[in-house]
Amino acid sequence: MKMVIAIVTGMLVGCGFIFATDANSGVKSISMMLEEAQYQEETVGDVNAAISIYEKIMANEEARRPEAAKALYRYGICLVKKGDKEKAADVLKQVGQNYSDQKIFAAKAQRELDKLGQIADTGVPVVIATEPVNYAEDVPVDLNKMSVTFNQKMRNGSWAWVTSNYPYPQIVGSPSYDATLTTCSIGVKLEAGKAYMVRFNAAPYIGFRGENGIASKPYVLVFATKGLDGKATHIPEEMARFAREINSAKYNKDNETNKQVMNYDIDPNGTIYFKSPVEGKNTTSEPMERFSFINSDFVHVTKMFRDGKEIPFEEVHEGDHFFYNVKLDPPVMPGESGSGYMEGYITGLINPVPGLKDVYKYYSRHSPGGDVPTKRIETYLLPKGAKLISKTPESIQETEENGRTKLKIEEVIPAGGSIITSFEYKLGGKEAGEPNGTTGMGNPH
Repeated sequence: MKMVIAIVTGMLVGCGFIFATDANSGVKSISMMLEEAQYQEETVGDVNAAISIYEKIMANEEARRPEAAKALYRYGICLVKKGDKEKAADVLKQVGQNYSDQKIFAAKAQRELDKLGQIADTGVPVVIATEPVNYAEDVPVDLNKMSVTFNQKMRNGSWAWVTSNYPYPQIVGSPSYDATLTTCSIGVKLEAGKAYMVRFNAAPYIGFRGENGIASKPYVLVFATKGLDGKATHIPEEMARFAREINSAKYNKDNETNKQVMNYDIDPNGTIYFKSPVEGKNTTSEPMERFSFINSDFVHVTKMFRDGKEIPFEEVHEGDHFFYNVKLDPPVMPGESGSGYMEGYITGLINPVPGLKDVYKYYSRHSPGGDVPTKRIETYLLPKGAKLISKTPESIQETEENGRTKLKIEEVIPAGGSIITSFEYKLGGKEAGEPNGTTGMGNPH
């Protein structure tokens, strides 16, 4: 540490930091009190001494708003360091409530609140950093990459960058992880003077998962680019409030249960045709004009319907995923719900059983993720004349519909859990066990 020695009128010079005094009263200025407090906090490591000084600054009516906001923010950080997280959260909330005009400290306080709101349960991935920094209002328009960093290694090739009814950056290329598998990045093209929202793991799209398969806690990134004049752009309060609510929410395993319904019709050639209902409620104060989602590329969506009418959608294939974008016309208004369904086909999940003629096996592990349990309802219609040989789990119900075997499973999957559905059947109703011939799985009609 450099030793500073000087004689200056009205100033007391010490080792490593300077205390200023009023020439008439001998009272230290607020700015120098802040320097002293931060020195005690960060260099000496005496958090209690720092807290004492921050409290004096906050009680001083002479403190200007930037100084008072900084003192309150640093006071909250000291409480975090002392382990008093509940009191720290209350203090940090006051920064945003009482000093919303002090953008830097309000944003810093909110980021700390986001961290405090993350769960402590071991094994659940949480977002610890983003690029751009969350709530930033002066992001350079030439920034060409966004990234999100988690507190642990993530499952490579799995992610969920989710749009909302707020502006979303133009995407360039596909997402990818770094060598540590903790940071996922994607190319972007931004516009000047615009506020954006990016969601990570917004149900039902929960692709961000740790190596253990557990889905990460939902997170929302909001930021704004500088205008053409180089000045910061204000993030609309509605966007910021939505992000704060999601990011500060504590993980709740006892929350309500999600529901997923899938209806499968299996063709003799092994193609699975599906029909899946889609329901959702607009919980924001803005009309929902579109929604987007991602599927693995062995799942092919062919049609979408809303209120019984077919609607158009955009599909882009990149890497091993399909990216879908659906425009809602008319939009779903705030507080209203929308419903519909999608149709398509799946390939590659049904394959011949080696050594057995005309015997085929379906196998799938489904991990809905999210921070609440999921009630999964699946129905399967086997090809006409097919005879069921085995099934997993044993709770699968077997009935008959129009001369075909129908299988149904209803299971509640715990948050972060998964379910394996598997069954074997023999085509033509013949006895199982004959040597397998050359029968193979064809392409969809």
